[in-house]
Amino acid sequence: MLTLEEGNIYSYLPGSLKEIVIDDKIPEYQQKLVIDAAKSANPDMQIKLTRLKKDTYQL
Repeated sequence: MLTLEEGNIYSYLPGSLKEIVIDDKIPEYQQKLVIDAAKSANPDMQIKLTRLKKDTYQL
């Protein structure tokens, strides 16, 4: 798995990614893309969907 941060490319072992957290405001088709890519790297990964509490910044 590769990530790009500030113009630098970093490589990670597939098992390094243990969990992802996705905000519910992201469109469903984009959520699916992220989940599919993550699961292809680590099928045992935990995936959590978050939602902000109304009128707060709390999850």
